[in-house]
Amino acid sequence: MLEPGLLDLVVDGGRRFGGHLGLAAGGALDARSARVANALVGNPPHAPLLELTLKGPLLEVLAPVVVAFAGYGMEPLLNGEPLSAGQSFALRKGDVLGFRGRPEGARGYLALAGGLESQRFWGSAGADVRGLIGRPLQAGDVLGIDHPRPVRPGRGWSMPRLAPAVVRLLPGPQFTPEALEALCSGPYTLAAGDRMGLRLEGPWVPGGELTSEATPLGAIQMTPQGQPIVLLNDRGRMGGYTKPAQVHPADLPRLAQLRPGERLRFVPAGDTRLGYCGWEYPV
Repeated sequence: MLEPGLLDLVVDGGRRFGGHLGLAAGGALDARSARVANALVGNPPHAPLLELTLKGPLLEVLAPVVVAFAGYGMEPLLNGEPLSAGQSFALRKGDVLGFRGRPEGARGYLALAGGLESQRFWGSAGADVRGLIGRPLQAGDVLGIDHPRPVRPGRGWSMPRLAPAVVRLLPGPQFTPEALEALCSGPYTLAAGDRMGLRLEGPWVPGGELTSEATPLGAIQMTPQGQPIVLLNDRGRMGGYTKPAQVHPADLPRLAQLRPGERLRFVPAGDTRLGYCGWEYPV
């Protein structure tokens, strides 16, 4: 790696069975795009790959390899020339792979044929920076291939444009009709976010504190100030705020692509009047 991006992390399918130990689930925030990238180079759906956030790295190729990029927020550049997202390409020794920012979306995924070589902890190769498991990639790091094998490049999938962020809600552990109505009453703006969660600003929602309990993926946790936080993959496994709603699992990838300052709307999961931001990938 010649230059790191803003946040370059190894991710995979996550730590599915470490919750009782307090381990974050982890995994790709936009699991759809990650599966597409892996499929384009013939990897299993949850093979380790790179999750890039907002600004991608600059990489020098040390040996021939087939790669694919899927996702949003940036476009790949091979020796300074743009490549198409959703395509697989053969890289030669000495090539330089970089990325140029785009205004649509926030995260992209770079897969190498054979999967990234990475140490596993509790069933996952993914980094959990807050949990002191792994770290973001740095200049000078060398990325190895887990299972080298010949792969023919040229597979492609046309990445769909991101639809407006209209996100479906399911009832949460502390569901009330009043809270759901408030959440769906107007637009919210992404004030801040990371892999733990998204802090939103918008209509006030009734909530409060309670005895700490488990926190489901996609739960909307209400702060004492009445503002929602959407809990994501690296969330703490316990929390002490009410959770009146939960994001539909199919809409979590769209939330992963929100940029700071971007707006979104919530709708009840059964409300089809406005449509929603989900899409289907054939992988």
